[in-house]
Amino acid sequence: MTGIFDIEELKQFKINTPIVDRISTNGAYGHMYHLKKYVGIAENTRMMCGIEHGFYPYTGAFIHEILYHSDALLTWSSYRKNILERIFGKNAIPIGPYINYVEGLYSHDKVKEIKRKNGRTLLVLPSHSVATESSSYDFNEWLEFLCDIAKGFSKIYISLPYFDLMEEKASRYNMMNSEIVSSGCIEDIDFLSRMKTIIELSDAVCANEFTTGLLYSLFLGKPVLLHEQEIKRHTKTMPTYMPDDDNCVLNEFKEVACVHGLDNYSSQYEWGIRYAGFREIMSKDELNIILSTYAKRGVI
Repeated sequence: MTGIFDIEELKQFKINTPIVDRISTNGAYGHMYHLKKYVGIAENTRMMCGIEHGFYPYTGAFIHEILYHSDALLTWSSYRKNILERIFGKNAIPIGPYINYVEGLYSHDKVKEIKRKNGRTLLVLPSHSVATESSSYDFNEWLEFLCDIAKGFSKIYISLPYFDLMEEKASRYNMMNSEIVSSGCIEDIDFLSRMKTIIELSDAVCANEFTTGLLYSLFLGKPVLLHEQEIKRHTKTMPTYMPDDDNCVLNEFKEVACVHGLDNYSSQYEWGIRYAGFREIMSKDELNIILSTYAKRGVI
């Protein structure tokens, strides 16, 4: 498996990983691959349920995730379940943060060894581009903020996924005493394994927009800091998100994650319990029952 520091190898990624389901979005980030592996269901089992691929602090949903001919939709929490069932009209099942069911790349001992060597480590999750859209923001202001907050850390990891690596954005951070890491391409089944390892190697996490990575970090015990910037999205295809005007949940997150975020972990985790399913994790047997209910045996 290509590692989190193997940047040139990650840039060479080709979509040649196994097709894990006929519902194409189930392959994103390796979600269904890891869920099947966790409970011991054969990789070639066709699943008749979809997966909401990230956590959204709104009352809308991505069109492509609710229009597939699936019988149910896996999601993070009861908060999202209620929204999806209203839109989707079918069963939505909360299972908590998906990263709970994923193995990292390193053993517990290796993580401890690297952390001891690095000292206090900050993980940076910049706003990133995807296949359908690119993002832009005031990078100089972002860098000024990072240089200031970095003074309290001895190691800085800048996490850039595949499309940002391909746009050569790594070179923009050369002036910082930092190291580029990457989870790779979202079509790579090892994406979440890399992300989990990157988070495990860190002590705190910051980002310049709300992202699922912040919630994974919270769930794994890391305080987070949200530095709000104006993010401009340059969409390459038609919008796929069903919009809404309800930002109450996002605003609650900002209240506990902005300004003094790194000193506010308990309030942040409470937010995760209320909205992001931090206490809705399933046991292996419970998840196996759910997946087996929507499994259609046979080669994909």
